[in-house]
Amino acid sequence: MFPRLSLRPRLALLLQRSKRTDRAFNQSRTLYVDAHCHLAHRDYKNGRDDEVAQKAAAANVSRICVNGLETVSNEAVLSLCERHTNLVPACGIHPLHAPCEVYSAEEWDLDMPIPARFDVSEELIKIANWAATGKIAAIGECGLDAFYYKTDLYLKRQEEVLEKLCEVSVTH
Repeated sequence: MFPRLSLRPRLALLLQRSKRTDRAFNQSRTLYVDAHCHLAHRDYKNGRDDEVAQKAAAANVSRICVNGLETVSNEAVLSLCERHTNLVPACGIHPLHAPCEVYSAEEWDLDMPIPARFDVSEELIKIANWAATGKIAAIGECGLDAFYYKTDLYLKRQEEVLEKLCEVSVTH
């Protein structure tokens, strides 16, 4: 469905979308790229996110795509990426968070805390706006999770959110 691009054109596209370029990237023969990480995760609070970004840059990691999961982490990703030129933001809604507005605490039987509620529709609008203005380089987290969720309602909501995120991705 989508044309296959070699690594260099994909990275050039990522840089173009993120509006970040630098001479070292263009001259380097060896590129190290982390295509998916979660520096906005709680394990990287208290400055560890900045420390990891700086160490990665010093180790010749040209770009790190930092992914958001929901409204709080999406905002944290944007803030972190504004502070480090080697980081590029990807914002989305993880499938475990997609049905957060319809969860029932009584039905929750997973061995993890119930995700915090947020306005998913509002977050989708923010993500679309960020994509339209070039503030984010990619859409993600996104997807489907039928391993943890067996309820049709939860799976249907995941599909709806994934469909909207795909629309944003294709549009922008």
